[in-house]
Amino acid sequence: MILITFSIPTSSHFVSAQEEEENEHYNPPTWLQNTANWAAKGQISESTFIAAYRYAIQHGWLQLEPKEEEEGYIITMTPNSQVIQSGQPKNCQDMSFPRVDWSGCNFSGVNLSHADLHDSNLTGINLSGADLEKAYLVDAHLERSNLNYSDMRNADLPGAYLQHAHLANVLGQYLDLRFADMTGSDLSNSFLRGSSLNWAVLENATLASVDFSHSEFVGADLSGVNAKGANFQECYMTGTNFTAANASGANFLDVDLSNSNLTGTNLSGADLQNAGLGSVIFKNANLAFANLSHADLGNADLTGANLTNADLTGAVLGGANLHCIGNPVCIH
Repeated sequence: MILITFSIPTSSHFVSAQEEEENEHYNPPTWLQNTANWAAKGQISESTFIAAYRYAIQHGWLQLEPKEEEEGYIITMTPNSQVIQSGQPKNCQDMSFPRVDWSGCNFSGVNLSHADLHDSNLTGINLSGADLEKAYLVDAHLERSNLNYSDMRNADLPGAYLQHAHLANVLGQYLDLRFADMTGSDLSNSFLRGSSLNWAVLENATLASVDFSHSEFVGADLSGVNAKGANFQECYMTGTNFTAANASGANFLDVDLSNSNLTGTNLSGADLQNAGLGSVIFKNANLAFANLSHADLGNADLTGANLTNADLTGAVLGGANLHCIGNPVCIH
């Protein structure tokens, strides 16, 4: 099931070009609302809805603005010239903020905290160790960028392009990555607790040992990821595509994965205690030695799944397809 809302999220909110300051909620364009309704009813694909969302942002019909501080001022600002380092190529001296072209530049370790760089071209940039706390990078191009060891706490990156980016060992609590494309990126060993990755694309990404606890992944594409040893505790992950992934030894304690597709995924040794797994597709998944005690597997499809030595103590199995292997609950 697709869950779509347009209420104001924690780190950023939707506004129109003529928004009244006193409005609590922003009403998006009618056609986008219709598109969201169609997606929720399954009348169009999720990819079609995401494409419509991006189109609305790119053409100015839907804008993502940073949240204001209690004092009333905008938290983002234009970076000053001190971030420009000597000896850089000419494009690295671009000061036409926010849409600068810093592609291929080396700004490792610079302070871009609160910087407004939305729609900027940062393809291939080196921002390793940089301070990007509360930076505003909506729809920024960060393909093949180096963000290893950067501080990205509370940064806004909805719709950002992060294909094949390096994001290892990032400090990124409450990071906003809704609708971001992180295909093939490396986020290993990062701390992203409480982040929003709803509708994000992480196909074939490396998520090994990442701490995603208390994050949201509604409708996200996690197909083919390496999430070995990752922490998804208490994450909200309904409707995700988690097929052909490696999540062996991962922590899914108290997670909600209902209506997700985990066909062919390796979950051996994973902790799925108390997990919401209703209507999940586990076809040919490897759940050997997994802890599924007190999990809700109602109406789940376990066809061909390997449940050898899996702990199903107190698990709810009503309506589940138990044509699995390796466990007494399986139907042979």
